[in-house]
Amino acid sequence: MSAAVTARARARAQGRVAEAATLARRHSQAPHFARSLEWLLFTALEVNADAAPPPAPDGRGGQGGAAGAAARRRRADVAGPLLLAAAGLIRQFPQARARRAG
Repeated sequence: MSAAVTARARARAQGRVAEAATLARRHSQAPHFARSLEWLLFTALEVNADAAPPPAPDGRGGQGGAAGAAARRRRADVAGPLLLAAAGLIRQFPQARARRAG
């Protein structure tokens, strides 16, 4: 993929994030907006976990037990671009800070 194609894709993605932020600000006074932010975060976490590459098999057909659980935790420690964008969007709203403190 050329640098120009990558730059255009990045610009489109940034445009979508800006559009999402504008839409969210427009609805930020809705009664259940804080719940929407929670839903966004949990959805991004789920997509991030599903998008992570599976751990390498250990020769026994996969990792089970404690070794498998540790591998899954390591995969979940890597934040993908969707999770980072969702977290950045959520941080823009005082409702998210109020929920954390409470």
